[in-house]
Amino acid sequence: MIRKVLFTGLIAMLTLFSNAYAQEDLSLMKAISIGLENNFDIRISERDLEIAENNNDWGNAGAYPSLSLSVNQSNRFDNQPGSATGGQGGNGRYKATTHGVSPGATLQWTIFNGWAIQAGKENLQDLQKLAEGSATLSIENTLEGIILAYYKVLLEKEKLAVLEEVKSLSKDRYQRILQRKELGNAVTFEVLQEKNAFLSDSSNYLLQEVNYDNSLRNLNLFLGEDPDREFRLTGDFTVDFFDPQYSELNRKMMERNRTLLNQYIAQELEDNQLKLTKSGSYPRLGLNAGYDYNTNKVIPQDFEESTSWSYGYYANLSLSFTLFDGFNQQRKIENAKINREITDLETEQLELQLESQLQNLFEIYNARKQSLMVANENLEAAALNLEIAEEKFRAGAINSFNYRDIQLRYLNTAFEQLQATYDLLDAQTQLYKITGGIIQEYR
Repeated sequence: MIRKVLFTGLIAMLTLFSNAYAQEDLSLMKAISIGLENNFDIRISERDLEIAENNNDWGNAGAYPSLSLSVNQSNRFDNQPGSATGGQGGNGRYKATTHGVSPGATLQWTIFNGWAIQAGKENLQDLQKLAEGSATLSIENTLEGIILAYYKVLLEKEKLAVLEEVKSLSKDRYQRILQRKELGNAVTFEVLQEKNAFLSDSSNYLLQEVNYDNSLRNLNLFLGEDPDREFRLTGDFTVDFFDPQYSELNRKMMERNRTLLNQYIAQELEDNQLKLTKSGSYPRLGLNAGYDYNTNKVIPQDFEESTSWSYGYYANLSLSFTLFDGFNQQRKIENAKINREITDLETEQLELQLESQLQNLFEIYNARKQSLMVANENLEAAALNLEIAEEKFRAGAINSFNYRDIQLRYLNTAFEQLQATYDLLDAQTQLYKITGGIIQEYR
């Protein structure tokens, strides 16, 4: 039996050391570095940006001519009965095999199409800028998710530590009441009360362990890591106060907010689309040039073979202009103008929405900052009150009911302080993001 117990203990210790060794220290900046490298949304947006960069070329806009080469090869067999060349009285038979080769080159070039080429190139440039903006927005969203997930783990870890402290106090009281009962100084009711308190705290601790593990898995999801990979977070669960000025925040938001900048690019795209639509009202001038060469070899039966060849080249200009198409072109232009006006309205709406969000976040941040200051003072008072109550309980100055109430108030106050810290970190992160400064702050 003793050997079994020792063996089990040894296995548990080895498992503990193994898990501790397998854990990797993880700071917030390291978590951000891992997440930016592994995040799937960022990797997808980077591939989209590569496509936009490849498309942003004058050739894709139609500025360059197209040159094509072709080779045609033909084979023919002729069998003409009664041909005059075949013999007397025209009763002979003419048979011949013909082989031909015709290589050629064709050049097509749009010289002018109402400045559609220039507008198309500007459109491709704006599409690349929009892809860059989308990639930046993916980075900002990923940063926000990683930061909040990281601090969420620290929040659950701190809650776990508080519950462990409370559980330890409950266990100590339960053991003391058992000793007093053995000495005849406590009744069964008091023992059951302390036992229930200890079991309740133990249950809460176990549930909090689950919350902590879930927060770790959620962080791994943002990092693009295996859900079971273990990290030891080395960051501090603290927040630095700062006093933002609303006017400065609003200026930064209008200049750097990524969603708003992408909307401005959408306006430019509509401008280009209007130019492309108007280009259909202008004449179109094109060049079509080419060169071809033909050679034929005729191999007749019973006659000498013959070879013929020819070549030619050409260059033609084509000018076209649509005089009337049932007002379809004018209708397209009017629709393009309306779409441009819609984009302006969407931009104005977005600016108002962002200003409203910024005002809300600004007020929420200041309120949460004040709330955290109050929570810090409450926690100091609750911790001191718990310390005094513990001394009084041991001295018999207060009963277990009063001590339990003070203990629960300390637990609730500690949780409120931790949640207030996380809420302020959340508001601060959102302020960084809406003003376009989250990348500069955390990279």
